[in-house]
Amino acid sequence: MRAAFALDRHDPITGYLFVTNDGNPFEEVVSITLTDSFLHILDRASLGAPYDTALWQGAEVTGPGKIEFSLDRDGTWRLTVLPRRQWRLPLPTSDAWVWRGFSPRRHFRIERIKAPD
Repeated sequence: MRAAFALDRHDPITGYLFVTNDGNPFEEVVSITLTDSFLHILDRASLGAPYDTALWQGAEVTGPGKIEFSLDRDGTWRLTVLPRRQWRLPLPTSDAWVWRGFSPRRHFRIERIKAPD
């Protein structure tokens, strides 16, 4: 596990946000999982690409339900927890780094806010 965040009454929802990785140095993938306070999974996403390494560099809580984090060589990202589920088209995003599976709903949004140097 790379990081864990508790979401409390000041955040859009209460629960936990877990950041894990696969432990494979050749194709490291960072997985983010959002649960409710009873540890039921609400949403999940993976960041990474084939034959590349997504190394978690740390995170900073920037506001209620907002976390900014860096991935080695892949820029800075923002995760925003949503107050309720939103519908989404279960298609790959234009940013090939984010994979959310085929779920038609999401409970958090991930966006790259700074490209790598």
